[in-house]
Amino acid sequence: MASLQNKFDGGISAPPPVSNPGGRPASDRTPKASSPKPKRRSSSGGSSYSRPSYSAPSYSGGGGGGGGASSNAMGVVAPVAPPVPTESQFLTGDDTYQSQISALAKALANYRAQMGQNQTNYNTNYTGNVNDLNTAEGRTLTDLDNDYASRGMLVSGLYGKARSDEQGDFNTRLADLASQKQQYMQGLANDYSNFQDEQNLSKQKAQQDALARRSAQYGV
Repeated sequence: MASLQNKFDGGISAPPPVSNPGGRPASDRTPKASSPKPKRRSSSGGSSYSRPSYSAPSYSGGGGGGGGASSNAMGVVAPVAPPVPTESQFLTGDDTYQSQISALAKALANYRAQMGQNQTNYNTNYTGNVNDLNTAEGRTLTDLDNDYASRGMLVSGLYGKARSDEQGDFNTRLADLASQKQQYMQGLANDYSNFQDEQNLSKQKAQQDALARRSAQYGV
């Protein structure tokens, strides 16, 4: 047994020593297993969880036909400004302007009525004055005839001249009445024309003010 042990011991030689150029001990050359990194845990103590990214879908407001409103990115409906009325449309619907025009029209109608009444009154007076003048002229000629007849001078030249002069005065007074009437009527017509001019200026001012309100309201 001893010989077998010796044979075993003598037949196997020990391996040659490994060179150590760095001079470090063999224990330092043994590779060490790396320690596993600890798993990241969430604050709740569970395993790690990567949250997927999420983006909210965008909303374009739809593609319906044009109405009276539009939608923004948040889906809020915004009112659309009403269309700008034309000048004629605005003037028709502007209460202030229409009230002014109505007052001017009423004033013009009252003026015409008063002017017509004045014309009627004057014509009545004129007709009376002409009638009175004719009546007076008739009496004057009768008195003249009687005067010259009483003196036997109806066929004289003096009578003819006296009658001609009286008729001339009558015609002059009659023409004066007609001239006064013409002047009066022309004065009424001139006053009416001036009143119309004032009315037109007032209408233009009222229209300018109304259109200024339109510009201020609609920014045009």
